[in-house]
Amino acid sequence: MEHYQKALQIREEAGDLYGIAYSKYNIGFIYTKEHNNLAAEPYMLQCLELAKDNELKEVSMNALKLLYEIKKVQNNAVAPSNTTKNMCTER
Repeated sequence: MEHYQKALQIREEAGDLYGIAYSKYNIGFIYTKEHNNLAAEPYMLQCLELAKDNELKEVSMNALKLLYEIKKVQNNAVAPSNTTKNMCTER
């Protein structure tokens, strides 16, 4: 995890928005593999917000998929709404 945090820091210092988004995704993904969804969810939400604001559609879709899996595990899963589906296609 330390390496992922360092990569995030380097990308933030460089202003690499795509790299920042994917670093947050990777950190969240690692947390889900460690069965720590409480730690994963904020990273996925930050990733999704950054991706949406910067039209990074692939990153948005990946974050949405993992957020859905997190919610499914939490027994709160619902089918994605049209608003959620459109988040990646708007603009």
